[in-house]
Amino acid sequence: MKKLFFTLTALALMCSACGPDPINPDTPSTGDSSNQEEPAALTEFVSTQPTNRIAVIEEFTGNQCVYCPDGHAIANTLVQQNPGKVIPINIHFGAFAAKYTTPNGNTIGNYFEPTGFPIGMINRHAFTGSQVLYDRGSWASYVNQIISEPSCVNVAAYHTIDQETREMQIEVEGYYTANADLETNRLNVFLLQDSVIGPQTGGANFNPSQVMPNGQYCHMHMFRKSLASSAWGDTIFSTTQGSVFRKSYTYKVPTSISSVAADLNNMHVVVMVSRNRKDIITACNSERR
Repeated sequence: MKKLFFTLTALALMCSACGPDPINPDTPSTGDSSNQEEPAALTEFVSTQPTNRIAVIEEFTGNQCVYCPDGHAIANTLVQQNPGKVIPINIHFGAFAAKYTTPNGNTIGNYFEPTGFPIGMINRHAFTGSQVLYDRGSWASYVNQIISEPSCVNVAAYHTIDQETREMQIEVEGYYTANADLETNRLNVFLLQDSVIGPQTGGANFNPSQVMPNGQYCHMHMFRKSLASSAWGDTIFSTTQGSVFRKSYTYKVPTSISSVAADLNNMHVVVMVSRNRKDIITACNSERR
């Protein structure tokens, strides 16, 4: 069951029932939902101070792609060079992805239609024309651009995992430090997995630091599932300065996801706020408690 709380103004308190996800109108609500106004002072753990945007690198990759490990290495370097400012996500998709694909990953890939691999999106933003997919050689400059820009919203999250029941509980909170340019935004929660040991063409040549002694490759930040109501997230209904939103997610992690053992110790969660299906405004890594 998940509960959704969105702040509309800073003074009034009003509750009303929420209907189905507007992007997926046939999807019924799963649990209690309500719109609720509450003062900004009631924020619990998200910062209310203005911050810059966080860069999200979504790399379309595949274990049979020779040059994809070079993309992994570039993304990892950008994370190391910009601590706390860059979040990498590897979405296995397409003809080169003989393993590790997922239904949600295929939905995202089919929408953006990547061609050459590796190729990536930096906050799903079109830096030139209408194109959001860019070769790995341009990622650094676009990441630097994103992290230098102010964000109109802050987001924070934490999660717990019960080792016996495999139940994951995620708590998300956001605060708008300025008005967004759209009346609604999208909230997405991605489940990723680290340290998935398996095959990877080109690993020894282009990212040897992730090659194991047995020749297998250590796959990191591998996309596994969207925990929102769809691959495109849930609607944030109020995006004016001072608005607060909260959302809780409960997910029972199966023993395997798309034929890959789901190791609870290597699961982590990324939360993103976007204008719509594109243009991720900012993001955060969920803190495990």
